[in-house]
Amino acid sequence: GIVIVLPLINLPSESEYNQESPGYYTNFAGMQGIEELWTALRKSPPGRVLVPTSSMPLRIKPFGHTHIMSLIPIFTDKEIIGGTPTMLTPMSVFLYYGYARDKVANFAESFDRVSLFGMRYEDIDEVRLHKICKHLDITTVVVWMCDQQIVDFFLNNKYFSCRTQAGNFLLFDIKEYSHNLIETNSDMANVKLFEYKPDRIRINILNASEGAEMLLKVSYYPLWQAYIGKKKMEIGMDEAGLMKVKLPKGKDYVVEFRYENGDVEKIGSYISLFAICMIVMMGCYQIYLKLYRPV
Repeated sequence: GIVIVLPLINLPSESEYNQESPGYYTNFAGMQGIEELWTALRKSPPGRVLVPTSSMPLRIKPFGHTHIMSLIPIFTDKEIIGGTPTMLTPMSVFLYYGYARDKVANFAESFDRVSLFGMRYEDIDEVRLHKICKHLDITTVVVWMCDQQIVDFFLNNKYFSCRTQAGNFLLFDIKEYSHNLIETNSDMANVKLFEYKPDRIRINILNASEGAEMLLKVSYYPLWQAYIGKKKMEIGMDEAGLMKVKLPKGKDYVVEFRYENGDVEKIGSYISLFAICMIVMMGCYQIYLKLYRPV
């Protein structure tokens, strides 16, 4: 499922947005050209979108910022990296530190406009950044035009080209790469992705030699399970926090990744089901009292 967290902190004052205004999203979207950004991203090449910062400032005031970029998947059906301070996931940790670790020890905002994948902007290795973007299946970068240092960096980077301006944002396309969610070690395996859903991914293994490995460019999480038929496979995690598995030697078999509920999720489902049943029973009882209670 998708959880939407209120995308702002410290709303603008009434002098900026009076009570007759249509609302926060409409005002901010109108000022920044958010709808134009959504439209441009829908036309972007297949692949993920990189948002180099976790937030955008609403105004020049401490902690006045918005995480509106976290809405990109909802309005454009594009997966994103960055744009929100999800500090405990392997992918976000890799975004801030450049390698996967247990958690981010600092506020995500402390890395904004300072570093990207553990490299300070003034010291970023362009070749390494290009390699990381390909490894994470990033094909588009969205940069707010007011972030001048980040704009200048990508404008002067030979591995990225500025495709268009959408509102107050610039969209950069990565060069020398096409969308690809699977990697294997050299020519030891021939694989084909044929189903990709939020909770299920199926990959046809056309041929795999002894010692073949497959990288799935999806962030590792313990609730992901991998199967060949009914046999469970061990899932590893690479340095970027992505899932990888060892492929058994063979031809024409399917590896299926399934996102399965754990004990906590199952207990939550049972509690929700019990609560729904209680509500239905109470409703039926109230109807019974109204219909059959003696006058």
